[in-house]
Amino acid sequence: MTASGPAGVQNPSLWRLAAFATPCTPCTIAFVPLVLLLPGFYAQILGFDVASVGAALIVARLVDAVSDPTIGFLSDRTPSRFGRRRPWILIGAPLLMLAVWNLFVPREQVSSLGLQIGIILVYLSWTMVFIPHQAWGAELNNRYGVRTRINVFLALFNTLGVFLCLLIPFFFLSPQSAVLKQKVFGWAMDGRVDVPETLARILAFSGQGDVPYQDIMFLLAITVIVLLPISVALCMGSAREVSRAPAPIDWSQTLRLFQRNKPFARMVAGNFFLQISVQLWVAAQPFYLTYILGMPQNFLLLIVIMQGFALIAVPAWGVVARLVGRGRGLALAGACMVLGFFLLNVIPPQSLPAAILPYLLLGAASDGKWMLPIGLASDASDYDHWKNGSQEAGLHLAVLFLTNKIGIAMGGLTLIALGLFGFQPGAPDNSESAITALRYFSTLVPLGCSFIGILIMWNFPLTPRVHEALRRRLERRATALTQ
Repeated sequence: MTASGPAGVQNPSLWRLAAFATPCTPCTIAFVPLVLLLPGFYAQILGFDVASVGAALIVARLVDAVSDPTIGFLSDRTPSRFGRRRPWILIGAPLLMLAVWNLFVPREQVSSLGLQIGIILVYLSWTMVFIPHQAWGAELNNRYGVRTRINVFLALFNTLGVFLCLLIPFFFLSPQSAVLKQKVFGWAMDGRVDVPETLARILAFSGQGDVPYQDIMFLLAITVIVLLPISVALCMGSAREVSRAPAPIDWSQTLRLFQRNKPFARMVAGNFFLQISVQLWVAAQPFYLTYILGMPQNFLLLIVIMQGFALIAVPAWGVVARLVGRGRGLALAGACMVLGFFLLNVIPPQSLPAAILPYLLLGAASDGKWMLPIGLASDASDYDHWKNGSQEAGLHLAVLFLTNKIGIAMGGLTLIALGLFGFQPGAPDNSESAITALRYFSTLVPLGCSFIGILIMWNFPLTPRVHEALRRRLERRATALTQ
């Protein structure tokens, strides 16, 4: 067992927390297009069939199942004069920039093997940056309230990344943004100033015809390449790592993580059901808007509204965590999902104002669903430290993010189920049974999964009071070992 003193940063300023959290934004911009834009980009521009891209994403997820916990495990045990987390971030950041450019701005001829390797490299380099960064955040301070504040900033910059990733396509592609685009870029659109060819094509797009995926992916790649080194530099200068000896290597204990840490196992289970509910809805959302609500033209607008509200709602979940605890807060996020899915079933078709409320609820819930499990995994890591003597925040967070990614992959089950009921996405008309299946698998099944997640998380044992007692015991033990 390795002795450790009190948590490193006792009262981090808001500016330092903001600087520390900035890598979340470019990391998110690198990750989200893999789900939203990559299949359409490689199918429309490079001639791949959608099934091939889907298969490549599934294989990459299987690689993730090994790489995520391995990198978390190793980052807990990296002996370095610069700390355990910094080397991973400093090596992973340039690799992520190269991998994003290779995948988002490919050569004209790309083989299926090249696509597969490209996706795996993005996932792997993303993990090298993101998991050590989140583990570093978990170790900045183990006081419940301060950790909540840290998680708020991490979630804020993560949500900002999602918002920017959606805002860029919306601004340049959506018919609703045409007037705003003319006001902002009128000087370039009317030919008064020469602009790069890529920007000229995007500005000329009216929202009709094939989506210029190639140009949007180029803009997102440039955004990652510009923001990532700046954010990593800000992060490195904003905080110091807690001085801890690398954890000893004991694979047998690591493989028994769920068995030895029951609160962590319970949190992962509750979070997993909530993650599945989100991803089932995300996978079928465009079809639900088209065939049930009858307003496919408002898809991007509703998503931007949802993520914009999510950005505003982040601090509210910090207040909720301090008032009722992170476990019950996650259950309340699940309750927002339940209400949102219910409203989507009862609102009238072709009513944009009526659709905004459930989207606001789901946007707020997405913040709580992202932020609170990170804090809960950090709390569970403290529990593991007290009970078993191990200090493995990286491993705990890696397992959490791995289960999140499995939940993302399971979103494809919605599409498989709809296909079994005869639903055809491109067909002008679908049978009544296919539309009924779309309603059930898009909203009612996610509602049920959310309710299960609520039941699991409502009486989560690591409350603020329990965690504070646990923290004091750890400090007393550390003090005794150093005397």
